[in-house]
Amino acid sequence: RSYSWGYPYTPVLDLSSLQQWEYNKIRIANVFLQNIQTSTLNEDLKQRWTAEAHFVRAFHYFTMAKRYGGVPLIKEVQEYTGNNVEELKVPRNTEEEVWNFIAEECDLAIAGLPESYGSTDQFRVTKYAAAALKASRLHQSLWHRTVEWLGRYSCR
Repeated sequence: RSYSWGYPYTPVLDLSSLQQWEYNKIRIANVFLQNIQTSTLNEDLKQRWTAEAHFVRAFHYFTMAKRYGGVPLIKEVQEYTGNNVEELKVPRNTEEEVWNFIAEECDLAIAGLPESYGSTDQFRVTKYAAAALKASRLHQSLWHRTVEWLGRYSCR
């Protein structure tokens, strides 16, 4: 399933495109998080959709962190005005900073997501999916530290 959150024909979570660069999806989530604050939706829906957007952002950063380690963290919407190219250049964050950001995003998602949905929304993310992503983040982080530690001690 894919969810567009107001962007027709532009899925935010499309599992067939994981081999692509993830920043376009992160931008969509950032735009959504910026604009939901002024929405006239009821507060329960705003809270749930905001939590889903945090999960989407965590998911895409998780995908990139597994492949590349540290990547630039873009937490807010960036706008190109024609002469602000230097402002848009974001330095690469450390791998640990990225993993910590993923954990923070998962915590925000867990806080706002329900445990389950009815049959009409059965493919939406739940707090357990966010907890599983956070657990995967911890596993990845520990795995990298273990490999690094083992690399220091050769068995030759």
